[in-house]
Amino acid sequence: MKISNKVFVQLFDPSVTKTVGHLKSLLSDGSLKDVRVLLYGFGGYSESPGVTTCSIRSIGPGTEVVIPDGASSVVLRGALIYGHNPSSISERILKYTYGTSHTPIFVEGVHPECKRYEADDHSIRCRDVFSKLATIGQSVKMGENTSKENIYYNFPVRTKVYAVLK
Repeated sequence: MKISNKVFVQLFDPSVTKTVGHLKSLLSDGSLKDVRVLLYGFGGYSESPGVTTCSIRSIGPGTEVVIPDGASSVVLRGALIYGHNPSSISERILKYTYGTSHTPIFVEGVHPECKRYEADDHSIRCRDVFSKLATIGQSVKMGENTSKENIYYNFPVRTKVYAVLK
C-alpha cells in the first residue's frame, strides 16, 4: 500500500493542532508566561519534524526550543531514574484535585435538604461534602504535608481520598 506524503502528513494534523494548542495555553498561563527556553522532548512524537516545526512556529519569537538527543527514550530513562531514586523528583504540578468526603454541621440554605441527617451524637449534619486537600494545578513538594482541622466523619477511620478533574 502506498500513501502519498500529503495524505500521511494530514493524518497527523488533528494531533499536531491539539499539541500546539495545548502548548500555547500552557505558555499563556500566568506561572509560565516568562518561560524563554522550552525543553520539548520526550517520546518519539517530539522528534517528528511535523510536530517540532509547527510547535516552533506557533510559540513565536523570543522562546528557544530545545529538543534533546535521544528524546524517544527520555520517558524510559526517567522511569528508571525514579525507580532507583524516588526523591529525584522534588516537586510536581497536580493533575487532579484531591479531597475527602466528610459530614459538616448542616447549614440551612447552604446545604441541600436531601443531604441532611442526624448523626450518632444527635447533631444535624450534611452528608457527602467534598473537602479539598489539594487542587488541580497546585505545585507540591515531595514529603510536604497538608492538613485540615475540624472535619467530622460519621464512620471509623476508613476515609476514601478522591481525585477529580476540577
